[in-house]
Amino acid sequence: MEHSVLGTRWVYDACADPVYVAALATVIVTGQREAEQFVDMDGVLEPRKSSVEVKGSGTPGSEVPALSPAAPITEDGITSIDAGQLTVQVNRVLVPGTPGPENSAVLRGTWAGQEGPVLLASLSQA
Repeated sequence: MEHSVLGTRWVYDACADPVYVAALATVIVTGQREAEQFVDMDGVLEPRKSSVEVKGSGTPGSEVPALSPAAPITEDGITSIDAGQLTVQVNRVLVPGTPGPENSAVLRGTWAGQEGPVLLASLSQA
């Protein structure tokens, strides 16, 4: 695709990327949040408030198992990735109020104009 300032950009489906799958699982298992954003103001990095907040349901310091992701499979708006000890599910269609699979760790997000957190992704033990 073409960006008006940056030129040619390449877009791909991260669910097929083992690095993305491992990063997503880590965020969920360890209860991490969205990345901090900064703006360079004359050589000084100033914090920038995020327009979206995400949080994994896990606990800091939790151990993430070694993962070996298989090819993703998408059905009914959910992409599932069998990653060995965990199955990662990424919601392609976001529906407010969706509880998530029982007995699974989740990643939820919130943003302006939306009621309550939205289920973005989940993990279940394989």
